[in-house]
Amino acid sequence: MISIDYVTRINRIQTACHSAGVRAYVATRQATLSYLTGAFAPWRTACIVPAVGRPTLVCWERDASRVRLETWIGDVVEYGGSCSFITAIACRLEDIGLESSKAAFDIGSGGTAQVAPGNLGAAEYIALRERMPELGIVDATPFVEPILMVKEPAELERLRKAALAADAGFHAAHAAIRPGVTECEIAGVVENAIRREGSTWAWSVTAGTEVAFGPRTAYSKGVTQPATERKAEVGDMVIVDIHSMYDLYLADLACNLCLGRPSSAQRRLADAWEKGVDFLLKSLKAGESAEDAAERTWALMADLGYGDFTLKAFGHGLGTCARIPPYINPLSSQILEEDMTIAAGFHLYQPGVGGMRLELPAVIRSTGAEPLSDVPRVLHVISL
Repeated sequence: MISIDYVTRINRIQTACHSAGVRAYVATRQATLSYLTGAFAPWRTACIVPAVGRPTLVCWERDASRVRLETWIGDVVEYGGSCSFITAIACRLEDIGLESSKAAFDIGSGGTAQVAPGNLGAAEYIALRERMPELGIVDATPFVEPILMVKEPAELERLRKAALAADAGFHAAHAAIRPGVTECEIAGVVENAIRREGSTWAWSVTAGTEVAFGPRTAYSKGVTQPATERKAEVGDMVIVDIHSMYDLYLADLACNLCLGRPSSAQRRLADAWEKGVDFLLKSLKAGESAEDAAERTWALMADLGYGDFTLKAFGHGLGTCARIPPYINPLSSQILEEDMTIAAGFHLYQPGVGGMRLELPAVIRSTGAEPLSDVPRVLHVISL
């Protein structure tokens, strides 16, 4: 496994701070904490990166002993008891003389239901403003996200491992789906398989592994199917959506099956979806506009007669978090670059017929999106 050069990452952030005119960056969200510290930090944690000097990690006292062993950062400050998270951050900023300077925080942009986990909360912002009234607080998103989007070889290696774990989960699900089995049982089969391949977290906020049978695959504009006790029936279309993590890097893989021979309407739906997926992946190439790729893919589906059932949302960034750009939708302003990684998405839901979903870990190349998963992008028919 290629080692990660965390010092170089800190240097990149410091260079960006200088360019943005801020004297420190306070990372609090999952994407940037994992990227900068190399530690899994699920509780409120901050990595304070001054424009000059070494970083400090602010960690909850009940998690600090573990995090100290996982991170490369030597300066770990604990908070808890009478010292709050914001107080600990403020004290460190004061120690390095930033009371009346500008500091950048993970505040984030609006306009999406996918809120980045770990962004500074409103109550925290108010507490920080009261504690440090002279501090200039700015959003770090504009200068941090470009750093996160384009991946290093070490990151691509980990993303590939996460994707292969997800592949194992799909193959296990395929082998286990039969009439009478429940969605929850299949989710358990998937999570057992991805753990055996080194996955350490089913990371999704949508209840981990999503599994849907029959009508539950076809909610209008639906994108969330947490597993239930519903039992599989012959003729059901099936969606399995897998969220593995390998060494802090994520995979997002959704695949589609049919329990028994698909109906003519289901086959037409699958054929349209497969054409759309192939078109999308070829469109997602370096130098292309994410907005244009989304618009052209939707236009194809409209021509095929499925525009009303296709979401105009064709993917999102992927790395140490799945709530990062590039976003592949008509509102995106991003130009795709070589070595950006995405979860290419394709959502086609026809109530009364069935639903098909693509979530595919992929790397942007000059010729299109290169899949990191080896699972064929087709409707997988389970013979009875």
